[in-house]
Amino acid sequence: MIWRPENITAQIRADNVYLKIGKYLHLEQKLEPGECGWIKSKLKIPESWTVLDVSFHGDDLILDVKDYGKYLINPSNKGPLSYAIHSAKGKEANNQKFEDIWNEHAKMPPG
Repeated sequence: MIWRPENITAQIRADNVYLKIGKYLHLEQKLEPGECGWIKSKLKIPESWTVLDVSFHGDDLILDVKDYGKYLINPSNKGPLSYAIHSAKGKEANNQKFEDIWNEHAKMPPG
């Protein structure tokens, strides 16, 4: 998978900015001419999260979430994380379900 932090922008967005519901991590990557790979990714996050910071540290994208800790996304876990999130949609997915998915695939140990 192509993953170049220098070509990736990351932001927390919401489907409804006024009500602040439908929160997600929006990733966008610019590919070089002739390259194939992902260019946009939308990863649902729990509604209860207040994301303090989204930033790259080397190849790792770190989400610093108030009261929940830090979550790491990189080339090795983005695919499984994305698949689990998108598989949960359409089912009775709730805040706890998305938190469990993020904890399983991206939670960083404290410290």
